[in-house]
Amino acid sequence: MSSSDGFLTSLQSIQKNLFRIGGPILLMCGVVSCVVNLIVFTQKNLPSIDRVLVTSSNARTRQKSTRHLAYICIGCGTLFWILFHCHALILVDIQEIAPGYFTCYFRAGLYVVFTGYYSLLVKAITVPLLMIIFGIWTARNIRKVRQRRIAPVIMNP
Repeated sequence: MSSSDGFLTSLQSIQKNLFRIGGPILLMCGVVSCVVNLIVFTQKNLPSIDRVLVTSSNARTRQKSTRHLAYICIGCGTLFWILFHCHALILVDIQEIAPGYFTCYFRAGLYVVFTGYYSLLVKAITVPLLMIIFGIWTARNIRKVRQRRIAPVIMNP
């Protein structure tokens, strides 16, 4: 019995120190990421999609790259993801495993399957795939601009 008690004490000590040391590090990374996001989104051009719009050979497509449209897209995207993730406030249970120690876990059943597939499809596949697609699209647009030459206009007197 003493070896299992020692093991549990070790796990509790590891958890306590991990939260004590890792928590502030994660908090600082989050703050830095938020500041960088604010800097990026207050710039004239937004990444990825905006780069595709700006580098397009079509003048009408280039005109769609405006700050106003960027703010609308950011607002709509933020609202969508807030609404999409509000289920986590309802379908997650908090349990006290020891005095002062709490753990959050997903409810068993279909919700766990949904969360697993969501993490795999959206976070691990879709986002990197979209970044690759928009990056390639931007590179193609830039190559098209470089290949085009403007013919000189000859005026007849």
